[in-house]
Amino acid sequence: MAGAARRYEASPVVKYAEQNVLIYASVTPNDPSYGKLWGLHNTG
Repeated sequence: MAGAARRYEASPVVKYAEQNVLIYASVTPNDPSYGKLWGLHNTG
């Protein structure tokens, strides 16, 4: 996958290319106000 991004970036018509990856959090934040941040608490 990294090779494809390098090939695209080598093209003069492509300004920027990067891999499409998914990153997941492994722990719940230790912010004491985390419960109030309803937009970050997605259980669905």
